Amino acid sequence: MNSNPVTIRLLVVDDYPVLRAGLRTIQEMDAAIKIVGEASTAGEALSLATQLRPDVVLLDIRLQNENGIQVCRSLKAAWPLLRVLFLTSYADEQLILSALEAGADGYLLKEKDTRRLVEAIREVARGGSVFDPQVTRRLAEAKAGGNLAPGTIGIGSLTPLERRLLAVVAQGKTNKEVGVALGRTTKTVST
Repeated sequence: MNSNPVTIRLLVVDDYPVLRAGLRTIQEMDAAIKIVGEASTAGEALSLATQLRPDVVLLDIRLQNENGIQVCRSLKAAWPLLRVLFLTSYADEQLILSALEAGADGYLLKEKDTRRLVEAIREVARGGSVFDPQVTRRLAEAKAGGNLAPGTIGIGSLTPLERRLLAVVAQGKTNKEVGVALGRTTKTVST
């Protein structure tokens, strides 16, 4: 367990009660993370975020008949400093891009182990960004194959530094590791 006195207040938003119950083990693995609330709908998520003021929202991209991307957009509009980490089963390129455009600070697939999820929550809470290597690989492949819709973020529009950064991120590195590799601060990498 972590003895860090700073507590990360986490709101879990997923429409499956069994998954929410399983995610409670996060608190057992890291005492610095406290789940302050659980929501299963967009309305509950927005209401609980207002009441509880979490540091990080762990959000599924699909909530029954609702859209997690819109929830992210609404959360970021109300609280720009709130950190949103998607935890989902979907590695679809357009969903990933929509999540990024909505302001997501991270995007992990549910297949990841709990230790990796704990590390991702901590990284996002520190102001970093975390993207599953499979997600970045799929985006790179889709862009290379010309399969991204017009108007989406393109590799050609990135600066040389952003391209190098993307290449290191695609290897699954944290913001701190990317900063060391590129000789930049963690804050610069996050931005």
